[in-house]
Amino acid sequence: MLHELAGVESSVSQVQRAAEALGSEIAADERACVDRMGEVAPTMYLGMDGTGVPMRPSEVAGRPGKQPDGSAQTPEAKVVPARTSAARAEGTQAVRATG
Repeated sequence: MLHELAGVESSVSQVQRAAEALGSEIAADERACVDRMGEVAPTMYLGMDGTGVPMRPSEVAGRPGKQPDGSAQTPEAKVVPARTSAARAEGTQAVRATG
């Protein structure tokens, strides 16, 4: 996906190392700069999905797309929801928090 979206060549292990290093930096920054407002969830879950964004024909003119004539109607936007787990079901299955 990094190659398709940004033209970046990288291996899975490079991405994993970079994500772990960035996560450590963010955690250290939050401990130093962010006031705690209550209980903190021990684990956060991130998801990723893509969705089409409606655009005017003039804004997608010339873009390759999936229409029969090769034109585009909507560019894709990536959506990354963040959530926590409120509890665990029997065993180890996380239960999505609602609200």
